[in-house]
Amino acid sequence: TPAPPGSAPAPAPAPVVTEPPTQAGYSLDWAAKGTDFFEGFDFLTSDGNHGASHFLPSLTHAKDSGVVETYASHAILRSGQRSEYAHKRQTAKIGTKKSWKHFLAVMKYSHVPYGCGVWPAFFTLGVGTRWPMGGEMDILEYVNDAGSMTSFHTGKQCKLDAAEVNRFRPMPDANTEANNGSAYDCHTAYCDTCTSLGCAPNVVPLLTGKQWASRPGVLAMERTAEF
Repeated sequence: TPAPPGSAPAPAPAPVVTEPPTQAGYSLDWAAKGTDFFEGFDFLTSDGNHGASHFLPSLTHAKDSGVVETYASHAILRSGQRSEYAHKRQTAKIGTKKSWKHFLAVMKYSHVPYGCGVWPAFFTLGVGTRWPMGGEMDILEYVNDAGSMTSFHTGKQCKLDAAEVNRFRPMPDANTEANNGSAYDCHTAYCDTCTSLGCAPNVVPLLTGKQWASRPGVLAMERTAEF
């Protein structure tokens, strides 16, 4: 209805506020945090590297030995006292009780160990088959004072497309020399005469453990049906 002559114009209608469109993406399925940080992990005892680690068999053992500690804000996993086994120290190797096929895995860290005698790693393994047929993706791994490398291992024939690997920035294969000059070859077989150590495309220079420890942050890996 038109307003009578001389009256103030009717106020403009209020703008319609709409919610932004929902973006397809991930929802949180599992998290390790707080004082229950280690409850979702199995404590593993196998040592395929035959190193100086004595992996404790349970959360109770690890807590009692001071190898793990939990707080509301963070958790600690460390090497502990000398083991009853010669030349070894107590520590822990943990693996999630749950497994996922497609995922975005994120780890926030404030410190990582470094120096001679350490071999820390944050990695994924295929389930239901023996290594390396199920695949292994090393997200963070280094030995002693060497630089950290991401790498992939599989018992199947698998060679990465060099053009795709280097599409956005150079990522040379750190295992090329060890693999007799074969770059981006992810086939892995360890033996006295083998030269198949898996592929390790990385941005260089490689960061050492000491450098990682001085740069607290977040590590992430995404696996989808496409990549």
